Parts: sequence; C-alpha cells; structure tokens
Amino acid sequence: MPFNSYGTLFQMPRRSWRSARHREPCHSVTSIRTSSSWITEFGATTLEPKNRLITATTDPIELEDIELGSFRIELYLDRLVHRADASAFDIVALQPNPPDCSDDVTHPHVRDRQLCAGDATCAISQALSQGRITDAFLAVRAVLETYNSGSPYVALSDWHGRPCGDCGCSMSDDESYTCEQCDQSCCEECIGRCEVCDSSFCRSCLEEDIESGRMCCRSCRYRCDACHRIVATDSLIEETGLCPECHEERINQQEQEKDHDESNDNAEQRDPGSPAQSVLSSPSAA
Repeated sequence: MPFNSYGTLFQMPRRSWRSARHREPCHSVTSIRTSSSWITEFGATTLEPKNRLITATTDPIELEDIELGSFRIELYLDRLVHRADASAFDIVALQPNPPDCSDDVTHPHVRDRQLCAGDATCAISQALSQGRITDAFLAVRAVLETYNSGSPYVALSDWHGRPCGDCGCSMSDDESYTCEQCDQSCCEECIGRCEVCDSSFCRSCLEEDIESGRMCCRSCRYRCDACHRIVATDSLIEETGLCPECHEERINQQEQEKDHDESNDNAEQRDPGSPAQSVLSSPSAA
C-alpha cells in the first residue's frame, strides 16, 4: 500500500510550522485521531502528550543473518520546530546487538540513536512537513528493514568482526593482523612469519624453501637459475644465482670436466703414436 493512502494522524493547521513570536510547534499529540492504518502497521504505539512524543515499535529485524532485534521509533514533536526531517526521530534498539567495534551503532544505518535515512531522506521530510505522520514512521521503518551496503556506519560483513583475507573466518580487531606485503587483514591462524627477515605476512605472500623448510617472503626468496625452486636469499650463491645443491653440482661437474681434460692431455703426451710425438722423434727432424 503506498504511503499516500494512509490516514493523516495530525490535523494540519494553515499557519507555519514556526510561530514568529513563540517558535512553538503547531502540532500537538492531542491532535492525533484514531487511525486504523496506524494500528495495523504498528502493533505497539504510544502517545505521550506531556512529553510531546509519539512512538512505534517495529517487529524484530534481521539483516543478512544478523539479528538486530526490535526498534522503538520515537518522534519528538518539539524538534519539528527547527527541522522537519529524520533528525526529529530517535531510533532505540530494544534488544541491542551492536557490532564488536562500536557500541554506539545498533543498526548499519543508526548511530547514537540517529538514523541515516539515505534515499528516504526526502520522503521522510515531505511526510513530516505535510503532517503525514504515519507515512513518516513507515518510511523510517523501511530504512530499518533495508541494508544499503554503500553507506553503513558498520558493514554487516564486519558486524561481529571482519573476514580473514585468507580463510574468510570472522575475526575481531584484537585478532586481526596485517600482512606487511599486501596490507591484507588475517586471523592468527593465517598470519605467518618470514624466517629470513622475521616480518609478518599472510600465507599468500609466503613460499617455502623446500630444502630448508623455511617460509620466505617475496623479498627474501629467489628462484634457482638451474632447478627453479624457491631458495632463501641467505642461502643463495649470489655469484652463480644457484641454490647450494645446484651450485655444488656445478662445481663437481666443472671439476670432473677439468679432470677429464687433464687426463686427455696426459694421455696425448704419453702416446708415442701421436702426430706430435712422431715429428719430434723423426731423424729428418734432427
């Protein structure tokens, strides 16, 4: 049912919202008449003429599996003298379930009892300025029953902690650690330590030197030019760009090649049938 179809709860006088002399609100709680739509839409309502207050209570609200409980919407008529907008309302959580990071936030769009009405700001202001109090309450309730992920005081995904960047589990601020490489927030189970520089990193930014078993960050690891495995920089043979095993293998290979060359040279010197030896031993050469 559209808002405009609901009965008006106030008898609108023709004079301005403000009195030039006394700056008194023109409406009073006693001007409210019985409204079936008001009773239908809000089961629990109160009218307090002495306090110039109108209240209505919502049903329990749950957004994205977060139980926020019921809210009492309180309209203070005296505030309408200055501003006929959402600031005339207080939003009181009756079963508060605030996020871990802030006790002042009881709803993604409520902080310190004040509603951030977002796209409903104009609708609420127009309803109040035209005396359509039921419509104003319904617009406020609609905001409470809706989640706008673009402008929350606290995102619902962070309500009971933020998700770990590695495993996705929820964690509180006290349980959160920051990777020094990518600035990602991680839980205690997913944060690691580079065993070369001793700094903290997420698991995605660490790789293991399988020979030594050490976890290395990006700045402290290198790929061997021969076998291409991860090797800690403090184990790398810088002059060859090789891991210790490949470096040793290359040294052994070079020594074997050297020994082989020396053996060939010695064999040639001892072989009398070699061309060089024949020339030296020929009588004509003498």
